[in-house]
Amino acid sequence: MKKLSRVVLILILILVLALTGCGGGSGGSGNPGGGNDGDGNPGGDSGGSSGYTGVAFTMVPVPSQSYEIAETEVTYELWYEVTTWAVANGYQFDTDLFVKDNVVGREGSSTNSDAPTAKKQHPVTWVSWYSAAVWCNALTEYYAAKGGTGYRCVYYQDKNYQTPIRSAGDSSLDNPYIYASATGNQDMAACTANGFRLPTIDEWYQAARYIDGTNCYPDDYASGADAAYDATEAPTDIDGDGDYRLTSDVARYSANSGGSTWSVKSKSPNKLGLYDMSGNVWEWCTDIFSGSTRYCRGGSWNYSNISMRLNAEDPVWLEAGSPYPRAYRGFRLARTN
Repeated sequence: MKKLSRVVLILILILVLALTGCGGGSGGSGNPGGGNDGDGNPGGDSGGSSGYTGVAFTMVPVPSQSYEIAETEVTYELWYEVTTWAVANGYQFDTDLFVKDNVVGREGSSTNSDAPTAKKQHPVTWVSWYSAAVWCNALTEYYAAKGGTGYRCVYYQDKNYQTPIRSAGDSSLDNPYIYASATGNQDMAACTANGFRLPTIDEWYQAARYIDGTNCYPDDYASGADAAYDATEAPTDIDGDGDYRLTSDVARYSANSGGSTWSVKSKSPNKLGLYDMSGNVWEWCTDIFSGSTRYCRGGSWNYSNISMRLNAEDPVWLEAGSPYPRAYRGFRLARTN
């Protein structure tokens, strides 16, 4: 009986550890708790819908790479659910003069910043880079709280990775510590955390261009298109999917947006099955352009089709600006495998 009791106690201990959060650090006073690293995948090893949020989303593995990227831009519906939980659990997000009623985040280009409406599938906008990064930590801890995953947060205040960043006003966000095998890391390339984060501009670029591991969408194409962004001739089926798409078939931009954002997936995907990689809203990336300015990628509903180009070398074809909220900026999730 004594041996059996010890076994039962060990099993209970294992269960308790499995249900703790990702953070590292105390979970008192309503804040999300600490926990263990893990290797769960919300979409499974080959991609799929999340199992722990009330709002499903899909992460897509990038072949021959060590990361996965979200099928769509973060929708307002998903943003609202996780943000509501996060604020109740000690998180703080930016408020700004540009944000309606001092509430962060809107349904795309609309003025709504309250409970989701019919436009809840539009990408969230009016979110600063700081709030987007903090929200990635919040989603990671939300998963732990709701599903018992062992995901590890990515962005930390301290070099020993004990305190995840939970406030968009935290000054350490200007150069955060990124969880890695060695302490003191601030390079996303060395990240070993399996929690949610923003992609680097190179990760975004690789996912946007991918066709089959050998062929890629050219730099002067939109992601998923079969012709250059300014093509006037019939396209060639370069990605072998049986369709012949121009920029207007895969991207929302000024000529076909009607002056607003659209629901995600309103245009055709690229070969990886990723939507809106060249349009709808610019997407925040991890990388610093200079000072506090950050890179975005992808183009926007209020930009011309020339901005849909995939060229990753010339900053002209990237959106580099202040990290503050704008109506044409949102973000897409990434995760290290």
